[in-house]
Amino acid sequence: NRAVLLTVSDNGPGMDNATLERAFTPFFSLQRAGRRRGLGLPRAKRQIEANGGRIWIQSSTATGTKVFILLPAMKE
Repeated sequence: NRAVLLTVSDNGPGMDNATLERAFTPFFSLQRAGRRRGLGLPRAKRQIEANGGRIWIQSSTATGTKVFILLPAMKE
């Protein structure tokens, strides 16, 4: 099966394990209440999985965060 892997990474402060475990939880955010509702990653996960894909995160407070998105390749 052919697939496309998209990786987005940064060298920011990363996420600790407790934050990483809740990253896809709707309305979870470390930001103060306001415009940010904590829906971005849960929505992305739902859409990716609806299209037969997967999304996962690797993060470390020492090296930053990587988000991986694996989607099935379109048939020609």
